[in-house]
Amino acid sequence: MKLQNIAIFLLVAITLILLIGPVVVGETSPDYIVEKGISILLGAGKYAWLALGWIVVGVVLGGMAMEFIPQNWFAQELGGTGPKTILKATFMGSLIDVCSHGALAVGISLYKSGASVASTVTFLLATPWLGFMETLLLLGLLGWKITISVIVASLIAAFTIGNIIGFLERRGWIESHKTKIIIKKVRIRTDAKKRFSAFDWSTLPSRIMAGIKKGISLFEMIAIWLVIGFLATGLVITFIKSEQIASLMGYASVSALPFTAFMATLIEVCSEGTVPLVAAFSDMGASIGAVFVFLMAGVASDLTELGVIADVIGKRAAIATFIVAITVSIILGYMLNWFWLAFIL
Repeated sequence: MKLQNIAIFLLVAITLILLIGPVVVGETSPDYIVEKGISILLGAGKYAWLALGWIVVGVVLGGMAMEFIPQNWFAQELGGTGPKTILKATFMGSLIDVCSHGALAVGISLYKSGASVASTVTFLLATPWLGFMETLLLLGLLGWKITISVIVASLIAAFTIGNIIGFLERRGWIESHKTKIIIKKVRIRTDAKKRFSAFDWSTLPSRIMAGIKKGISLFEMIAIWLVIGFLATGLVITFIKSEQIASLMGYASVSALPFTAFMATLIEVCSEGTVPLVAAFSDMGASIGAVFVFLMAGVASDLTELGVIADVIGKRAAIATFIVAITVSIILGYMLNWFWLAFIL
């Protein structure tokens, strides 16, 4: 059974239990089903709307990258699994200002163009939290101290996770490209100038349309996971109050960060939509470590991303990404809490 079919089955089963269960046991009236059902759909629609524009941007960027940027450039710069390549992937991710769902389309296009699994995962982690829009949202809602802390920790996390995934990839413990991509190395700057001067501008409209078509093919890979993820988000915000979550995310709770990571994996929210949530959690007493873990783990191990990685790259790569991302995020979260308590508060 495909992973997406399992996810659909679990989502439907949980939804039915939560909606019908209270009515069956006589705790509430049948109107409860309609009320909560509408709430789930509205919640899912709200976050889907927040993500829509960035998904479109990501799909277009991904398609254009596949059409206009030569495959050998990506294979040459991001095909390796060592620290230098991971650093390049981190830097590239920080330059593309799209949310996690938009970054997913771009990241998969990079992988298909020759980037290693390690580089692809690093790119997916770096893009959502190091872009211009996300930085502005963090500054506006959380202040400069938390913003700087989150950005620095995100850079460290993306680089660390990417290197661990690279180690696993080199050992053959996770999947890599099924077919070896043969490339002829070139000087990218020289090659770019040569291609630009020789470009036939009369073909630009048709090339753009070809890029859009490739972007649509990328979207088809992630569409079902987006639907699953947003409906899961509607479930969480309908049946769990933010105050209840925040009460378990403070400095005093030893289990706050593992709990936060668990919740982050369940909530499928575009990165821009996550910032207001963590801002509310922070105002209600959540620790800086919990804020970071929620942001990082939500992007690194959400249902959509893991599902697409499993479908496109492989199940072992998806499992490794989940375990490594969660572990590194929690460790860095505890380090942030220690630093914050020792030097900031």
